[in-house]
Amino acid sequence: MNSLPRIVICQRKLVVRPFYWNVIRLTSYGPPPSTPPKPGSLTYKYENFLGRWPKVLAMHRTIVDGEKKLKDLEVPQLEVLVQMSSEAPKLTMVTVLLPLPFAFYVFALAVIFFPRLVLTRHFWSDRQRREYFQLEVTKSLVNGEQLVKSLGNPRKPEDLSSKEPSALALNEKYLLQALHSILLLPGSERRLKARINALRQLDAVLPAVIDDLTERQLVFHTYIRRLNIGSKSEEQLRKSLKDYIKYVSKLDDTAYLYAPVFINRA
Repeated sequence: MNSLPRIVICQRKLVVRPFYWNVIRLTSYGPPPSTPPKPGSLTYKYENFLGRWPKVLAMHRTIVDGEKKLKDLEVPQLEVLVQMSSEAPKLTMVTVLLPLPFAFYVFALAVIFFPRLVLTRHFWSDRQRREYFQLEVTKSLVNGEQLVKSLGNPRKPEDLSSKEPSALALNEKYLLQALHSILLLPGSERRLKARINALRQLDAVLPAVIDDLTERQLVFHTYIRRLNIGSKSEEQLRKSLKDYIKYVSKLDDTAYLYAPVFINRA
C-alpha cells in the first residue's frame, strides 16, 4: 500500500513533494515502515541482543517506529521504557564486548561474583532485590544531594524550576545524570527527558493499580523513582509511592528532576 504514494510523489514536481508527503502521513496509509538497521551496524547488533527478551525488543521497536504515544502504553510497557533510558547504554556495551575473545567467560564470572553489576535481576532473590536496589538509590541520592547543594541548597524542588539540564555546568550535569543513573554520554539529555516523560505517565496511571501491586512490584516502583526502600513493609512502600505521586503531581518537569532528593529528606 505504501508503494503507491511513493510512486505518486516521484511523478510530481520536487517543489510539491513535502506537501504530498505530509498529506500521505495523515491518511489511513500512515507513514511508510521504518528502514530496518543495516546488518553489521551497532543498531543491528543491539536489536539482535534485545531479541533475547521479546517484550523489551517489542517495546524498543514500538518507540522507535512511533507506533504508540505514551498515553497509550500500559504499566508493564512504561516500566520497560523507564528502564531503557539508563539500561540501554549498558546493553549496548554488552553487545559490543560479548563477541570479543574471552568476554563470555568474564561475563559468566561477573554473573556469579558481581550479580549487581550485570543485568541479571531475574536471578535475584527478594532480599537481594531490596539490598541491591537500595544501594543504587543511596548512590543516586548522594549525587543528588551534592547537586542540590551546588545549586544553592533550596528548601523545595519548585525553587529549581529554572535549572534546566541544558543550563547546568558540566559537573552539575554529571550529578543530575547520576541521580537518575544515566551515563553522561552523547544523547544523555534526550534519554533523561525520555525517562522523566515515561515516569510522569507511569505516575498518572499507577494510582489505578497500586493497591493490587505485590511487594516485589512495590519495591521496583520505589526503586525507579529513587525513593528509599530500606526495610519498609508492603503497606509502607505503598504509602510512600502514593505520597510521592501526590507530591510530584504539582511539579513542572524541571522541578520533577530534583524531587527525589527533597522527598527523601522528609
